[in-house]
Amino acid sequence: MSPPSSSATASASATASPVSKDSSPIAASSLDTSGAEPVVVLRSARGRIVGPNVLLLGTAGWSQQLDALRAGTGASAATGPLQPLIARIAEGRPIWFAGQVPTKAAVSLAPALSGLEQVRGALDLSDGLGVELALGMRGEDVAGATLAELKRQFEALRGAGIPPAILDRVGLGQTGREVTIEVRLGMAEIAALHGLAEAMRPAPAPAPAPAPAP
Repeated sequence: MSPPSSSATASASATASPVSKDSSPIAASSLDTSGAEPVVVLRSARGRIVGPNVLLLGTAGWSQQLDALRAGTGASAATGPLQPLIARIAEGRPIWFAGQVPTKAAVSLAPALSGLEQVRGALDLSDGLGVELALGMRGEDVAGATLAELKRQFEALRGAGIPPAILDRVGLGQTGREVTIEVRLGMAEIAALHGLAEAMRPAPAPAPAPAPAP
C-alpha cells in the first residue's frame, strides 16, 4: 500500500475520519491525524507509514515490538521462528505472508486441515494473478491425506460449470510435509471468472406493483 503524498496528508483535517461507508476491510479504515504523524486505523489494528511503499500494521499487543523495529532496535521476524518459512518465499513478490497455526485453531478447521501447523504464501501480480500457497502439515503422511482430499474436492469443481481452462491453471502438489497450491491466471481467465460470477448472480427481485389509484 503506497503512502499518501505529503500534500494529501497535510490536507487531511478530520481525526479518524472514515474512508468509506462500504463494509470491506479497506473501506472500513480511517486516518487519524491528531498526532505527530498520521495513523491508519483498521478496526483493532494501527498502521504507520515507514517508507515510500511500506505500511507497518499491527494490533495493540504488538505495538512495543513494532515501535522498536521503527527505532532500529527490534528484531525482524525474518530472524525469529518464522525464518525458515520466510526464506522459502519467492523473491520479488509484492504481497506475501507466513505464520504458525496454533493447534487449537487448526482443529477448528475442516478435517482435511486439522493437522495444519504452518502456512506461507505470496501473490504474483506481474502477469495476471498468481497465487502461491504452502500448507505445512504435522507430518508427510498427514500432508498426503490432505492432498488427496483437496484433489477430490478440486475434481468436484469440474462439474460446477467452471471452465476447464481455468481449472487447468491450478496445481496441487506435495513437498515433504508441505501441501502446495499454485494458481496462475492470465487476464483471459480472470475475465472468464468475472463473467461466470456475473452469470451466477441471482436476478433482482421484481419491483412491487404500484398501488391502485383511489
